[in-house]
Amino acid sequence: MSSNKDVAVCDACQQGKSHQLPFSESSLEVKHPLELVFSDVWGPAQTSLSGHNYYISFVDA
Repeated sequence: MSSNKDVAVCDACQQGKSHQLPFSESSLEVKHPLELVFSDVWGPAQTSLSGHNYYISFVDA
């Protein structure tokens, strides 16, 4: 088995193994429901029986 340090690595592999420093603490203080909401969209996925192919999630902080 030969070792070659010049082997190309695809972008997805690089991103999957990337490291990110943690975010700094926020000074924001929420006092009421739905004052701060996080959302995420994922897709396209396999089309569902109802014809949808994206997922969306909401999280109340």
